[in-house]
Amino acid sequence: SDIAFFWHIPKASGSTMKNIMNFCFDLKRAENVRGEPSMTFPVKNVLNMDTHTPKGLQQSLEINLVNSGQIDVLVSNYFLAGSALFTPEHQGRAFTIMRHPIELAESLFHYRKSASWEISYRKKWKHWAFADYAKSDYYMANWMVRQLSGTMPNEDVDETHLEKAKQVLRRKILVGISSQWEETIRQ
Repeated sequence: SDIAFFWHIPKASGSTMKNIMNFCFDLKRAENVRGEPSMTFPVKNVLNMDTHTPKGLQQSLEINLVNSGQIDVLVSNYFLAGSALFTPEHQGRAFTIMRHPIELAESLFHYRKSASWEISYRKKWKHWAFADYAKSDYYMANWMVRQLSGTMPNEDVDETHLEKAKQVLRRKILVGISSQWEETIRQ
């Protein structure tokens, strides 16, 4: 009765993992792919509910998504808020795929400056170098530590946050590595 929980770290092979779960393992997941969120499947194995934004996670909590019997795996970028959706009847079994933080940040930067169809698109970055981005206020240092320790973007991160994040990783999350894809999938 447990449900897999994929903590989707952006630009760390998450979209590939979602496709593998859908098309190779025939697992149902939630993602708002068409219009307003709804308990319908507009795409094979994809329930049209939002689990990638705070508002969507709140709606998913209110409708008791994990107890609905409609999904096999929960996917969210928000580890703590996503974890809050699970219940004693359907506990979560968390896993993620990680990528070297510098590679991840560089990939995210290049994606956001070219993906004009995305909400996160930044046209003004077109002529920026990665170093410009890394020095700017747009760069959020220690994103994974913040997600796992519940630290807000405007708060400073210190060793206690890092230790808390490492403890959550060790105790709660099966970790795959994007550069070791074959072993990650085997696990």
